[in-house]
Amino acid sequence: MKLKKSYLAMAPAILLGAQAAMAQGPQLEEVIVTATKRATSEMDTPLSMEVFTGDTIKQDNILNIEEMSQRMPSVIITGNIQTTSVNIRGMGSLENRAFEQSVAMFIDEVYLPRSKSYRAPFFDLERAEVLRGPQAVLFGVNATAGTVNIHSATTRPGDEAFVDVTAAYETEYSRYRGDVVAGMTIGESLGARVALRYTDQDDGWFDNKVTGEEENTFEETLARLTLA
Repeated sequence: MKLKKSYLAMAPAILLGAQAAMAQGPQLEEVIVTATKRATSEMDTPLSMEVFTGDTIKQDNILNIEEMSQRMPSVIITGNIQTTSVNIRGMGSLENRAFEQSVAMFIDEVYLPRSKSYRAPFFDLERAEVLRGPQAVLFGVNATAGTVNIHSATTRPGDEAFVDVTAAYETEYSRYRGDVVAGMTIGESLGARVALRYTDQDDGWFDNKVTGEEENTFEETLARLTLA
C-alpha cells in the first residue's frame, strides 16, 4: 500500500514536468508585417499572404524574385529577354512592357509599375511580402491580382556595428558572387548601412557559332546606401 501511494504522489510531479518541457519547446517566431499599412503580426493579418524574412532568403540562397515565387503556391513569376511575367491565381498582365502590372510591386513603399522592375536588386532584405487577391483599397486600382512588397534591411540608431561578408562559387557556369554588408550608428540619431554585391559569370549557356564566343555571360555590381 505504501508503494502505491508513492507512485501516486510522483504522478502529478511527472505530469507537471512534462507540461513544463512542452512549454519550453520550439516556438514559432513572430513575424511582423505591414501588409495593412500598419505593423501587425502575420498570424493576426486577415489576408492571404506569403512572407519571407531576410534570414530565410539568405539561408535558402534566394537570389531573385523568380526563385522566391517557386516556393509560393498560385504565384508564378517568369522572365525572358524583354520583360517579366507576373501572375497570382492565374491573373496577370501578360508579357507586354507597355502594360502596368496587375500585380503591383513596391520596394521600400515606392511603386514600380512595369514588369521590368521585378528585376530590381534583390539582396540584403528585411522581408518580402506577397499578398494574394485584389488590394485596391490599400495599394491602388492596379493591384487587381495582388501585391508584392519588398522591404530592404535597415540599420537603425542604437543598433550595434557589424560587418557581414559572404562569398559563393558555382561550378557549372563558373559564376562567383561576393556580398559585403556593413552597418553602424553615427552619433545618437542616425543609423547607416552599406550593402554591396558583385557577380561574375565567365561561362555562357551556349556557344555562338558565328562569333565563336559564349553567350549569356554577365557581370553585375549592386550597391545600396541606407540612412535611418
